[in-house]
Order: sequence, then C-alpha cells, then structure tokens
Amino acid sequence: VVQILGDKFPFTLVSKKIDLPEYQGDPDEISIKKCQEAARQ
Repeated sequence: VVQILGDKFPFTLVSKKIDLPEYQGDPDEISIKKCQEAARQ
C-alpha cells in the first residue's frame, strides 16, 4: 500500500482483520456500506 500511496501519505495504516456483512445490491452502494461498517469497527 505504501508503494501506491507514497511515503508522504500523512496517515499510518494498520492492517486489522474484521468481519463485514455480505451486502446485496449496486456495487457502489455495497462499497459505501462496507467502508462505513469498517470505519465503525
């Protein structure tokens, strides 16, 4: 990820294993819901 974002990325990224629900519907809506749930956890 650092290779993609570059070493000047202003945040520290931490890998964390989480379980997300399997949403159904439009791919854009699914992505938004999964990101919201991941941020909540």
